[in-house]
Amino acid sequence: MKLAGASSRRARGVLAAGARWYVAQTHPRSEQLGQSHLERQNFRCFIPRFQTTRRQARRSVTVMAPLFPGYIFVEFCPTRDRWQSINGTVGIKHLVGASQGRPTPMPASAMNAIFERCDGDEVKSLVPDLRVGDQIRITGGPFSDQLAAIESLDHHGRVRVLLDILGRATRVEVPLRSVSPA
Repeated sequence: MKLAGASSRRARGVLAAGARWYVAQTHPRSEQLGQSHLERQNFRCFIPRFQTTRRQARRSVTVMAPLFPGYIFVEFCPTRDRWQSINGTVGIKHLVGASQGRPTPMPASAMNAIFERCDGDEVKSLVPDLRVGDQIRITGGPFSDQLAAIESLDHHGRVRVLLDILGRATRVEVPLRSVSPA
């Protein structure tokens, strides 16, 4: 998401006076729709995205996917802005954490951590910096929680590792998203 008309300073999380970031839940796959309708109402929105590959028509396609599917961040001042209209916006289900007639803001430290990991609206990297020979832990699949050594990395999101199975080193390919540093 590009912050429409926002300077890079505002894109980094500098808020207007009295404004805070809040979370709005969207209808399934309606983040873009909700964002465009909220921006028409002069709310500032933020949808962090990351680059991923998906299978489509027997091909791998690189797409930008939301980091938090079904949620968008909305900036407003609850005493100044007409925030109740957010709940009736096309694509939006409701504000998250609304209690006692007011929505609950996101902690500033959490938003700052998200902004630090993003370049504009794109997450810098979700993949840990891995090298051949590094020890990793497999986090998903049939070899979950196993330790292994990286044998090779490829550009298609796969890692070839050496796993110790029955006292013998065995080569296994696993998705890059299923490994973490040991």
